[in-house]
Amino acid sequence: MSTINITEAYSSPTVSRKTTSEIQVEISVAILTYNAQDRIHQCLNSVINQTHSPDEIIVIDNCSSDQTASIVTHDFPNVRLVVNQTNSGCSGGRNLQVRHATYPFVMIVDDDAFLAPDCLEELEKAVQQYPDASVWSPRICYEQDPGLVQFDGVNLHFLGEAVLVNPERRMTSGIQPTLSNTASNQLIEERSDDTRPLPVNPFRINIQGGVAFLIKKDAVSKIGGYDESYFFGRSDGEFTFRLTLAGHEIYTVPAALTYHRMKQRGFTHVDRQVKNRWSMILQTYAWRTILVVLPALVVYELSVIAFLTMNRKLGRYFSANWEVIKMLPQTMRKRRMVQALKRRGDHELLSGGFINMRADLCRNPLIRFGHLAMCRFFRGYWTCAKWFLG
Repeated sequence: MSTINITEAYSSPTVSRKTTSEIQVEISVAILTYNAQDRIHQCLNSVINQTHSPDEIIVIDNCSSDQTASIVTHDFPNVRLVVNQTNSGCSGGRNLQVRHATYPFVMIVDDDAFLAPDCLEELEKAVQQYPDASVWSPRICYEQDPGLVQFDGVNLHFLGEAVLVNPERRMTSGIQPTLSNTASNQLIEERSDDTRPLPVNPFRINIQGGVAFLIKKDAVSKIGGYDESYFFGRSDGEFTFRLTLAGHEIYTVPAALTYHRMKQRGFTHVDRQVKNRWSMILQTYAWRTILVVLPALVVYELSVIAFLTMNRKLGRYFSANWEVIKMLPQTMRKRRMVQALKRRGDHELLSGGFINMRADLCRNPLIRFGHLAMCRFFRGYWTCAKWFLG
């Protein structure tokens, strides 16, 4: 991992400790922030006002250029502030969140999220119910539309893309959107799925998609922490999938709610997404799996090239793949370490479900039609291929 230059501002402990009748659940809440002066109050206040107060609250400021650090120091004197002197990205920031946590359970929170008042209380109940797990995740809903689920976790498509669990499902008809603009950011294939009841009890997932989650601190060190080459995009996905591969359990806790402020990014990070997707495939898949899905990967890459050509972003695709080639020696070293951790096979963990795509990227009817057609094709391919995976 890269060396990170940091300074710290300490203050008195935020709140008193708690003890449960079965397991002592001591929680450090660690918030990762970057240029969040307009939202840090909402995020921190939601943590401070929990029905079960955390044992400490930390803010990791990832080299903000605005007044975020000053606001935390001035308005929240009981919060411990860690100021990173360089922006180490999401993965580097995550490692700092865990490293500076005092207590054995760490609640990871992003600055564009805020917790429901009983979020920590419900997560603590889940820890008591599933003490052998390593991650307990809240249900992530949209801030713009609190009754609409953004996701309940993630499955990994065999092409390396995300398959969201319960995306854009209406949680209740009694909660109205708080902002005039739509919160919808995913392209969903079948709205008939909305008739299925949403889970109300904790259930296992393969990947936690970020925003907020509770994790055992020692689980992070057991698999080597976050890979800091994932500066932005797939940081939490790669890390939590590595946990799952190593035999750790991850649960979504539907009664614990977190609200996420979504914003459209367009093609801002397309090169990082392309690079990180290939890095994840090469590091985590068995060679047999890569061989079996190779024809589908070729078809998918051609569709990505066509899509980016239509949007005049093809140059960024090729520059991202050139980075993948240059990083191959490093990727193969990481692959050996990941494969040594593996306790579960690809056939157990990969999916052939609907690939979620942001609605702002497929306003063109031709792109929308092509995306739906490709998803159906790959679903059929998966029906046969899944029996031959490693």
